[in-house]
Amino acid sequence: MKRWPILFLLLLSGFTSRAYHIAGGDLTTQWLGGNSFQVTLTLYRDCSNPSAANFDPTIIIAAYTMNGSVLQDSFHVNLSTVVPLELAGAGCIPPPSVCMQKGDYIRTIQLPPSSGGFYLVWERCCRNSTVTNLNSPDRTGMTFYHEMANPVLNNSSPVFNSAPLPYTCAGQFFRFNFDATDADGDSLVYSLSDPLAGGYSSNQNPNPFSATNSQGGGNLAPEPLPYLNAVWEFGYSLANICGGTVPLTINPATGLVEGIPDDPGFYAMAVTIEEYRNGILIGRVRREIEFTVIVCDDNAAPNLSANVANYNYEIYATDTLNFEVKARDPDGDSIFLVHTGEVFIQSPAAGLSAPYAISSDTVGVDSVSVNFYWETTCNQARDSVYKVVYEIKDNGCPIPLLSLGKVFIRVKPVPIIEKPNLLCLGLENDLVHVYKNPQPEILDRYFLHYKLYRSVNGGPYQVIQNEEDPAKFILTDSSAADPFSNDYCYFISGVNTCGEEGIVSDTLCSITQVNTTVNYIEVVSVKDKNTVSLRWEDFPDGQYGTYIIERRNNEPGSLFAEVARLSGKKDYEWEDAQTFTDKQSYCYRMKNINFCENESEYSKEACTILLSGEAKPFYNNLSWTPYSEWRGGVQSYLLERSGLATNTPFGPIVQLSAQGLAFEDREIPLSGGVFNYRVHAYEGSGGSNAESFSNEVELVQSPLLYVPNAFSPNEDANNNTWGPAYAYVKNLEIQVFNRWGQRVFYTNTFDQTWDGKYNGNDCPQGVYLYKIKFSGFEKSRHYRKNRDGNVNTVGINSEFKFEFRSQNSELKIKLKIKNSI
Repeated sequence: MKRWPILFLLLLSGFTSRAYHIAGGDLTTQWLGGNSFQVTLTLYRDCSNPSAANFDPTIIIAAYTMNGSVLQDSFHVNLSTVVPLELAGAGCIPPPSVCMQKGDYIRTIQLPPSSGGFYLVWERCCRNSTVTNLNSPDRTGMTFYHEMANPVLNNSSPVFNSAPLPYTCAGQFFRFNFDATDADGDSLVYSLSDPLAGGYSSNQNPNPFSATNSQGGGNLAPEPLPYLNAVWEFGYSLANICGGTVPLTINPATGLVEGIPDDPGFYAMAVTIEEYRNGILIGRVRREIEFTVIVCDDNAAPNLSANVANYNYEIYATDTLNFEVKARDPDGDSIFLVHTGEVFIQSPAAGLSAPYAISSDTVGVDSVSVNFYWETTCNQARDSVYKVVYEIKDNGCPIPLLSLGKVFIRVKPVPIIEKPNLLCLGLENDLVHVYKNPQPEILDRYFLHYKLYRSVNGGPYQVIQNEEDPAKFILTDSSAADPFSNDYCYFISGVNTCGEEGIVSDTLCSITQVNTTVNYIEVVSVKDKNTVSLRWEDFPDGQYGTYIIERRNNEPGSLFAEVARLSGKKDYEWEDAQTFTDKQSYCYRMKNINFCENESEYSKEACTILLSGEAKPFYNNLSWTPYSEWRGGVQSYLLERSGLATNTPFGPIVQLSAQGLAFEDREIPLSGGVFNYRVHAYEGSGGSNAESFSNEVELVQSPLLYVPNAFSPNEDANNNTWGPAYAYVKNLEIQVFNRWGQRVFYTNTFDQTWDGKYNGNDCPQGVYLYKIKFSGFEKSRHYRKNRDGNVNTVGINSEFKFEFRSQNSELKIKLKIKNSI
């Protein structure tokens, strides 16, 4: 047997040093005959503190009507028996300073018929002062409450099958069964509920509803409804009673409570059992309890292998699931592994038929292992999962610890064989070859066979062949006499290993077996310089045939020539890189040859957009060929422009109708000189919302420069600085010299002008020589222009103004002179 650590001893002494004594209990009734019932209050007290109050010798239980809360009677009930609870596992020393006693108060009472039944109540103060999850527990009593059915039903309430859990270990999984037995066979539903407050804090010992109350309260009956809930301490709630990362939960059908409390402490909780008969609620039983969470340093819970730790398996019916379950105890204790689940023959499987899964229970020291094996059948597929639980428990002290491994097995129906696609029929004398698409997604283990159906000259369809090879894609009918004169029609279906037939294929007939899948070119578009991309409408058998693509120049009299022959193509796109998209519009058409060498008709033509342009002074003139052809026609053309010199991306400048095939761009900015254009075409309604781009055209404006010949640096806000006006100039260099050849001003930027000063001092009025070098954005030839001339600085009363702008394709220069000398 193991010793307890000093930490545990101090922990429990801290828990109990301020305890009162009340730890929980429950009220139940048993029908004895007629209107007689045996009332039992089972009360639990913490006996670890010698100074804590003992059981009251006699208590008073009140009976109220459910309808209206009318006091029917109150009963003095004597303490019948007091027994200690077992607090440790077999062969273990109980934890120090932990003590729990059970006392029973039993009496026979008579209650008259009442349509709504009665509720019985007794209140008691107080709880242990160290309850962790309640606010002010030492001033919060308990209410023991029980709803009983109309006495005419001769009903006995459910009775809990075992005493409550007194303590468990911090950080360890635990489970406790709050299950009950109902003598009448009624349906029971379990739930966690809030603890109820009760009792008078001013009369804690003995309580005011004790017949021996020396303070004169011995004949008081407990108060009627309503009863307040105890107040949870911050961080705790009904959804998280212990404050743990794995909160307590209860199985509503069995009363099994599970969870992992993280921290040591005293915790209050309550379980309610609702009793139903023929679907009608007839009674309630509540159990209040406080349990202790302690530090169990001397024992660690055994563990299970990861493949059963909330693990999900997905298989298909007819698959076999096989895995090994391993368990180990860190302390080297003896361990006991048991398994449960509806898939086992010993379990009450709801509707599950053989074959059942096979596994076993086992015991061992330190470590054990077992196997799980289940060979499923077709009828075991279902939507909900099968649950299997492996429970591993040790024999450590002070209490055995356990771990659960939960396995969820989803058995899916065997896959239905996907619909085959018939590609074509190959016709020979007295033979028909039925070509279908390969179906590599089919798994052999779920495939039974293909069925080949045939109809002759409009007769009924009959199965003429079963093919068991899922990889076979040519099925031959060797009994088809003269398929060129007789009309043989065929379709195929796949059957899985559970005998389920999939969706049948389309139907092909020998007389009408021609290639009717005419292609449709969805879009041709200039992708990059000298590259045209094509995209066509997909069709199911495309990858099993051959595409032939032809091209011609978009001009009168040009002929189509083959430019591509594509086989086994799984996508529906192709690029033609043998083009000159800046000089020519191209038209394309295509046809296909199916797997059986049958050739289709040609598609319609589709022609690219060719954009042309010419740079005029201050504007660019553009025109383009129309796009053809879309099902929905052309909805509109969007002309887009980018500024290469200013690094401006493409942006829209005008949107035109389908008839708009030319545009003059008169809003080009003066700051740049190179402009790129393209046309973006949009398909109209009724098509596939396709879009096509033209080639890109680059237009360059020639540089322009105007230089005024005078200015007045007199700080009168008019013509105080001198510099040229310009358009489409890329580089600029300005030098100004006085009459002695001395350079008085220099710049190579666009934003700097001469203010008539040199080294911060005013220059004399007079004539100055300037030299200007500038260049444009032309790429065809790189050159610089020079401009020499004179500039005059004039008097203080002089005013010069000039404007430089584009208007009606002409350069307008205005020079205004006032009071010139």
